[in-house]
Amino acid sequence: MARWFTPTAENYFSRIGTAHTLAALHEIKDSIAPAWNTAKKSELAAEREVAGTGWLLDILRSVTSRR
Repeated sequence: MARWFTPTAENYFSRIGTAHTLAALHEIKDSIAPAWNTAKKSELAAEREVAGTGWLLDILRSVTSRR
């Protein structure tokens, strides 16, 4: 599924809340900058951090693993 979908600001991160964005960043990185926990969603640069990692949101991971 990661070959066909890459989460971007336009198609995913702009549609979810800050808590979900931070959760995604915690999954991707071993540690995140402490300032990110208090940053506004628009300041998190989640799209840049996700790029090239192959990270998928939970629902897409569960669909992919069932096949």
